[in-house]
Amino acid sequence: METILVVEDDKNILENLNEILINADYKTILAKDGKDALLKISSEKPDLIISDIMMPEIDGFELFNRFKEISDFSNVPFIFLSAKAEQSDLRKGMGIGADDYITKPFRVKELLKAVKVRLEKKKKIDQKFDSLKESIALYVPHELRTPLVSILGYSEIMESDIKRLTKAEILEMVKTVKGSASRLSNTIEKFILYSELVLKFSDDSSFLQDDQGTPDSYKKFITEIIISKASELSRINDVDISLEESRLKLSISSLRVIVTQVLDNAIKFSEMGTAIKVIGNKLDNFYKIQFIDRGRGMAEKQIINIDSFVQFERKDYQQIGNGLGLTIVKKILSYVNGNIKIESELGIGTKVEIYLPI
Repeated sequence: METILVVEDDKNILENLNEILINADYKTILAKDGKDALLKISSEKPDLIISDIMMPEIDGFELFNRFKEISDFSNVPFIFLSAKAEQSDLRKGMGIGADDYITKPFRVKELLKAVKVRLEKKKKIDQKFDSLKESIALYVPHELRTPLVSILGYSEIMESDIKRLTKAEILEMVKTVKGSASRLSNTIEKFILYSELVLKFSDDSSFLQDDQGTPDSYKKFITEIIISKASELSRINDVDISLEESRLKLSISSLRVIVTQVLDNAIKFSEMGTAIKVIGNKLDNFYKIQFIDRGRGMAEKQIINIDSFVQFERKDYQQIGNGLGLTIVKKILSYVNGNIKIESELGIGTKVEIYLPI
């Protein structure tokens, strides 16, 4: 049974709300004002809060801000209830982050619908969060521990035996430490980005449109991203780039993530010295970028099951990665009305086609 905290200084309205919610099979916590509400939550956490705005001492707006400052309550849905139907109140309530706004007198159906919608949304977010926690708990220890072993191990050797080591040996160890640190940084960045995409932006993709400006040439911008990533992974001589010019309808930060993650996968799963082709051209209302490698390839079932923290044949290959790269790309493309197609054959290679809106 879901619990709803109702904050209302009018005793008759408070009792009316209590009756409506109990009859709809909700459990209630009743508070006569904002101060009383803060005392009541010390013993029980509600799943949703309905609060009047005009109250003595602590009004609804201040109560909302106080709840959001408490980490355990930052994700609890908050619905404002007020007799004032002025646009200024509505704008202020939604502007500070309230989930909904209902004016008095209200209709029972309208109230219950708002409550149901917000609780269902919270349930979905909680499920995503639980799934994310479980996945991270399984995969983060391995992904973080592996590069840390090299970083700590070689650092300790250099610290204790610095006088006996040759310059060549020190240089080799420093390169290994740097490579491991880069891998660790890349892993952490992927986890952060994935968490934001799944939790924070699942219902608001506006951050993907917050551009840092548009490049003078998208062809040049994409080429620079490719060269930077290929150089970082010592595969610059393997990359063959052929791009048409075009203007794209997505933020440059999103474009950078998409190109980097797909190229990273192509490099990761192909041998040094084998070619990786990147071809870009216009196709109807999209700009299609193809990433073609001659790597290990994937079976059809593996392509269908691409998802977060799923990495195929880890037992046999023990490759670097956490299965997040293409999942991140798929999520961003779904937000910007793009698309992704993957063709692959085991032992032959993989072609990933990205369709970006022009």
